[in-house]
Amino acid sequence: SVLKQILNQPVAEWLPVEKTEVLPFGGELTVRGFACSNCGFFRRKRFGKSKFCEECGSRMRGDNK
Repeated sequence: SVLKQILNQPVAEWLPVEKTEVLPFGGELTVRGFACSNCGFFRRKRFGKSKFCEECGSRMRGDNK
């Protein structure tokens, strides 16, 4: 059933993250975003938080605005 699928789904949360990307023409760029606490998938801040992780499918707890 659908309810059983939802209950068996892993639960994770978005963790605030900053990472540095090296630019091809030299220099660095600090990128802010969120990482899935389950698989580490990175999502840029400008895309906001989602209710599910696109990579592992975990359902996100907390404030996903």
